[in-house]
Amino acid sequence: MLIGGDCPYIETSHLKAAAVMLERTDVVIGPARDGGYYLIGVRRLERAMFTGIAWSSALVLVQARERCAAAGLSVVELGELEDVDDEASWRRAAAAGVLG
Repeated sequence: MLIGGDCPYIETSHLKAAAVMLERTDVVIGPARDGGYYLIGVRRLERAMFTGIAWSSALVLVQARERCAAAGLSVVELGELEDVDDEASWRRAAAAGVLG
């Protein structure tokens, strides 16, 4: 399981839920509001999931879903969270009290 270092909203409950979901599905994705993802967990590595992705774009999540479907992998998604990519999202996170 990999998590984004730019998503201060991730809580222990997200990680626990993802771990439980991985017991019965191939891939768990935590979608980010900007079109990427803040978490991805896999039961087995499929390199195709990470090949040809337009990283740092709004297409990341869509392309990840497409790669998983093409590889025949089952996918479950967590709830959407916002990551911190700019001053506006940093201010929202600060206002929410989730920054260290």
